[in-house]
Amino acid sequence: MASVVGLAGCNKNYRVDPVMSTSQCSGIPWTETSATAGLGTTDVEKINPYTYNGSTKEGVSGKSFYATASDPDEPDLEKRKEARNQLQSAIMRISDESTAIHLTAIKAAENNTNLFLGLPALGMSAAATVSPLGAANSLSAASTALQGSRSFINEQVFRNTLFESIILLIEGDRKAKKEAIRAKWNDSIAEYNVEAALQDAAEYHQAGSFYHGLSLLADAANDRANLLRGSRNTLERPGAISTLEAKVVSAQRTLDQLNVEKATLLADKKKIEDAINKAPDEASKKTEEAKLKENATKIEVNKERIAAAEKELTKAKEQFKQAADKLIASDTKS
Repeated sequence: MASVVGLAGCNKNYRVDPVMSTSQCSGIPWTETSATAGLGTTDVEKINPYTYNGSTKEGVSGKSFYATASDPDEPDLEKRKEARNQLQSAIMRISDESTAIHLTAIKAAENNTNLFLGLPALGMSAAATVSPLGAANSLSAASTALQGSRSFINEQVFRNTLFESIILLIEGDRKAKKEAIRAKWNDSIAEYNVEAALQDAAEYHQAGSFYHGLSLLADAANDRANLLRGSRNTLERPGAISTLEAKVVSAQRTLDQLNVEKATLLADKKKIEDAINKAPDEASKKTEEAKLKENATKIEVNKERIAAAEKELTKAKEQFKQAADKLIASDTKS
C-alpha cells in the first residue's frame, strides 16, 4: 500500500524531470543522474537553452541559438527564425527522450493499478492537493466518480488499466502540442519570439508529467460521466458555461490585439513610404524599399490572422449561445 500512496501523493519521482537547466554553461547537452520511479536512478539529458549552440562536442565555440534568435541587431531575420526553431527542436527532442523514461517508469508500476483503484478516490483526492487550482478542481470532482467504479474507468472510459490510460492521454496531449508548436515554425521572429518558443517547449515537456496525465484522466472521467447522465448535467457541470464565456472573452482579446497590430503596421507603412520619398540616395531608397516589402508581408500575415480570429470569435459566441439556450430550455421543461 505504501507504493500506492507514493503514486497518489507528492512523490517527486512522479513529476517529469526538467530538461532545461542553467547548472552548466555548455554549448551541448549533458547528462545528470536522477531518481526515476520504478527504475531506481537513471541518466537524463539536460540542455542550457541560453548557451546551446548545436555543437556535437564540448569546447566548440560559437554563438548560441538563443543569442542569435534574440539579437535585435541581427539583420538576417530568417537566421534568427531558424535559430529559434533549432533551439526549440533540440529541447523537444530531449524532452521526448526524458518523457519516454518517465512513462516507462509509470508502466513499470502498473502492477499497483488494481490496488490503486480499490482505494476509493485516493489517487484523485491526494493528487488534487499538489495540482494547480484548475487541475485540482477537476481531480476533486472526479474523485466521486472513481469511488467503487473500477469497471466504469476500465470499460466505459479507458480500454485498459489506469496507468495505460494515463500514458495514452499523455502521449495524445503531447502529440497535439507538438503539432501546434511546429505550426509556429513558419512564423516570423516578430510574431513568435524565442522567449515564447521556450515557454511552449517548457509546457510541452511538463505535459509528459504523471500528474498532468492524472489531470487529463480526471477530465475524461468527468466528461464521460456527465455524458451518461444527460446533456443537462453536462451544462450544469461547475464552470461549463463560464468556460465557454471565457473562450468568447479570450477570442475577443486576441482579435483586439491583432487590430492594434494592424494599426501599428499601417502606421509603419506610411513612415516607410515617406522615408522612400525623402531618401537622399539610391542606397537609402533600396533599404527603405526592403523594409516596405517586409512590412507588406507582415500586413498580409496580420490580415490572415484577423480573419482566423474573427472566425474563432464567431464560433465561440455561437457555442456559448447554444449552451445557454439549451440550459434555459432544460430548466423550462423541468
